[in-house]
Amino acid sequence: MQATLSSLLSFVVTGLLFAWGMTIGPDGQPAHRRPAPVASSHDMVPLSAALPRLAIGTFPFGTPELPVTSGVARYAAPPLFGTAIAERAVRVAQADQSSLERLVASVMRAPRPADEENTGQPAASPGSRPGAVPPRTPSPTGAPVAKSPAETDFATPVVVPMPRLVRRSEVAHLLRLPLSRPQTSLRPITSAPFPYQGRVPGSDAVFLNASVDGRPAHRTGSGRLYLANETYGDNRSLFHLPRGFDINAPAAIVLYFHGHGATLERDVWHRQQLPRQITMSGKNVVLVAPQFAVDARDSSIGRFWQSGALRRYLDDAARELARLYGDPKSEAAFARMPVVIVGYSGGYLAAAWGLANGGIRERVLGVVLLDALYGYNSTFQNFITRQRNAFFVSAYAQSTAEGNAELRASLEAAGIPAANTMPTVLNKGTVAVISAPVLHRDYVTRAWTPFPIADVLQRIPSLGRIAPPDRYASR
Repeated sequence: MQATLSSLLSFVVTGLLFAWGMTIGPDGQPAHRRPAPVASSHDMVPLSAALPRLAIGTFPFGTPELPVTSGVARYAAPPLFGTAIAERAVRVAQADQSSLERLVASVMRAPRPADEENTGQPAASPGSRPGAVPPRTPSPTGAPVAKSPAETDFATPVVVPMPRLVRRSEVAHLLRLPLSRPQTSLRPITSAPFPYQGRVPGSDAVFLNASVDGRPAHRTGSGRLYLANETYGDNRSLFHLPRGFDINAPAAIVLYFHGHGATLERDVWHRQQLPRQITMSGKNVVLVAPQFAVDARDSSIGRFWQSGALRRYLDDAARELARLYGDPKSEAAFARMPVVIVGYSGGYLAAAWGLANGGIRERVLGVVLLDALYGYNSTFQNFITRQRNAFFVSAYAQSTAEGNAELRASLEAAGIPAANTMPTVLNKGTVAVISAPVLHRDYVTRAWTPFPIADVLQRIPSLGRIAPPDRYASR
């Protein structure tokens, strides 16, 4: 069936070409205005010769003949149309052949026989490259002399490396993809506040100043006694990265300091719902919360008493955050990320020492105290007056009302206004001292509003927002 259609198509094309040649000449004159052609039998040539290299099929009734004449009668049956097509086909074929020859010439190199010293063969002529073969003597007829297969020296093939297994972390670093699911984990850090065997600042007393049945312990200023391994032996920290967190967008670390009688898993994670509040904020932030004294009425901060200890801790935390993010190379971004310090209750001590002695003041984006201003008013006031590129919020209930009133009066004397309600936007230099008389134990989840930490984060305009769920990339 296909052969029949090809034959019919060839016959139709031949008829059209023949009719066109008989009616219109190369000068554009119709056939009836030209002299009648005179053709003899020897002037007839097959169409297949007039149209070389044209694969238009075979003619069903043999190859027709076209008259080819000279002189005035040449207008009778001009083969110019078919000849033009044939010449174009020839030019294309020649160009293809030339390209192929150039490709072969680029791949092949001149033969390189062995050295005369090693093989006894004549050495290369002066000026030639080492190992070149002396040119062959051309044949008497001038025809090129063919080379033997042994003399043909092909270029060394390009070595294509085998594909290797690409780790997901490498792809994540190149693409810097947002998280497709939240990451919450308790991980040990060597630079955490505890265990600690140093001294208490301002005295020569060691921190482990007591013992119980030969086991080291610490006696607080109020007289409470805690075993070192039970209360001051947990070096874990709570990390949380919300779904959709993007290392490329403006981000911050929420550094949370818990109060008395707390553990990270029971209180910070589940009761105070810090990971949930981070996610609820919709902001591009992560959580880092170190464990202080485990379930004890003690505000000791261990290593954080030492100069620059908080900076070293955040450097180690950046490494853990990068692992949770799935891209170890993002550690540098976490290490220079701005920090929002949140101190609740007894966490005021870690917040004050971190601002004064932690070595991270230039990274602090803001400070939030949740019913926590039990002391160090001068430290916080010094931070507010000197760090005008950060915000400060202190919300208080009954237990810290006096300390906050003193701070407000000191700020007013220094000419720094302090709002008594939560500002709509927490810009650089914003200061707010607000009253929220609710139960102290529930202050992290109910203060001036439910979930106050999420509310604070939503008011920071410099933070990026989490992308919609349909735009999270798979990691």
